[in-house]
Amino acid sequence: MQVRILGIAPVMDDYSETGVLRGVKALFWVFMPDLRAKLVKTEAFNPFPDGVRLTWDDIFTQRLFSSVIYKEDNVRDERVKDIWENPIDQLYESERIKEKIFNFEHDLWEY
Repeated sequence: MQVRILGIAPVMDDYSETGVLRGVKALFWVFMPDLRAKLVKTEAFNPFPDGVRLTWDDIFTQRLFSSVIYKEDNVRDERVKDIWENPIDQLYESERIKEKIFNFEHDLWEY
């Protein structure tokens, strides 16, 4: 199974006029192959004490970033937070989806 990043989007919290958090929205999307030429040339901070210089392309291709699964393909096109109200249940659901993807990938190979 080949994993590749198709695009990246900076996200921000979206608040109503009264200050109530409505959710997270993507500001814009950038197609990753178009951005890759710039990412290869730009150095990124390396949190590891090994002295290796990293570029932003290294960060993305080696998956040295954290992420959260917030949506899975479903009939109603709902996000995890639309299905579960409790934040702890949302995290459990996100981890369940992550484990489901891991098990699917693991079951593709026969040992």
